[in-house]
Amino acid sequence: MSEAGHQRPYGAANDWGDASSGQRCTASIFADRPHVRASLAEDAETAGLCVQCAGTLSDVSAITTGSHSSSVTGDIVFLDIPAIDSHGIAELARLDVHLAGYGASVIVSTTMNALDAVFGCLDQS
Repeated sequence: MSEAGHQRPYGAANDWGDASSGQRCTASIFADRPHVRASLAEDAETAGLCVQCAGTLSDVSAITTGSHSSSVTGDIVFLDIPAIDSHGIAELARLDVHLAGYGASVIVSTTMNALDAVFGCLDQS
């Protein structure tokens, strides 16, 4: 289901977005590891997404504080979280509430060690 409550038909990834206006779905990518961030951006572009923002996990605070919320929240938000501490858990929980308000889809890559903590924060989005 898409952000506005409309079902998105299955088909080519390049068909995402509003075909009548020519707009593609946007993606925001946050990863501390530069090679992962670059790989996710390349894969998103290949899938037909427009990468709107790519940054580190510390850049996520710009979303949750509202200082740049509309400019960095894509239709799809990719997060690479291989490890998380208590500060990161709090930030991720705030991000989850924020993204749920925007209706953004979230894709997270993590490790087995961080799995429970990371997905425990993602009950809204």
